[in-house]
Amino acid sequence: MLRDESYIKIRIYENTLYVQKIPRLSKGNLFNPKGGTICMKLCVLIVLSATVLIFSLHYSDAQVLTNTFKSNATTLSGLSQDFYKHANALFDQGQYQDAIFYYDKSLHINPTQINALYNKALALDKLGRTNEAILSYSQVLAITPNDTDTLNNEGLDLSSIGKYNESLSYFNKILAINPIDTDALYNKALALDSLGQHGQAKAYFQEVLAIHPNDTAVLNKLNLTFSNANNKQIAGIQKTDSTLLIVVGIVVLIVASAIVINLARRKARKQSKTEVKPQVSQIADQLEKETKNTETNIQDKNLESEKIDDDDWGGI
Repeated sequence: MLRDESYIKIRIYENTLYVQKIPRLSKGNLFNPKGGTICMKLCVLIVLSATVLIFSLHYSDAQVLTNTFKSNATTLSGLSQDFYKHANALFDQGQYQDAIFYYDKSLHINPTQINALYNKALALDKLGRTNEAILSYSQVLAITPNDTDTLNNEGLDLSSIGKYNESLSYFNKILAINPIDTDALYNKALALDSLGQHGQAKAYFQEVLAIHPNDTAVLNKLNLTFSNANNKQIAGIQKTDSTLLIVVGIVVLIVASAIVINLARRKARKQSKTEVKPQVSQIADQLEKETKNTETNIQDKNLESEKIDDDDWGGI
């Protein structure tokens, strides 16, 4: 026989059944003042029907939870922690997709669980879902802005998708917190090298070597950076040489053209001079002949005049 003092309410939270006794507000039943037995049965039937419906809607999640997860937690925070621990176990086994599922379960209860957010981002990185990982790292930084591991990982993810300038801001934040953070120094050098700033990259690689002189990865990258810088210098020299050759060729062509034009002008002048000389000589000869003729005429006139004088004198 049902007790009038209380009734049983069944609810599901994360596919786990909880039973709770709730005190009745008044005895009897509002719809049936003579007795509450029929109404009570109807209420229980409605609650059970709703429970079955909810359970069927979440059957797939419930099946996963039943098969792979067990929790003895009696509080929501404890349940969140159990989800988180189970997700970590799956992560260690390389089951990253399943791990993300349980990290989300933990975060559904406690959205500010930074370890769950951080590890979820790591799992997303493992699956190659870089943009989603960046979002999770950003959520961690919204809660703890100076988390250097998160800053470093988000910077690396940004570098991996070619956003080198953005990644530098994250590495710079780390170095503002800890100037000798070798991971930040190394990753900043890589980003600068990718941007073609080989000189600055070399300086940061050398800072890492000053702290860890035998870091082979840095030594290899430093040699590669030297090679890139040398190749860049060689390419610059070759480009300069080719440009210089072009300029010299143009200058030589201009000078040669000027010489040819000058020679042509000189030749034209000589020809004009040789053409003028015969004309001058002809004029001079003509003048000389005219002068001779004039002199001859004068002499003849003189002789005639002398002859006339002689004739005149002989007559007297």
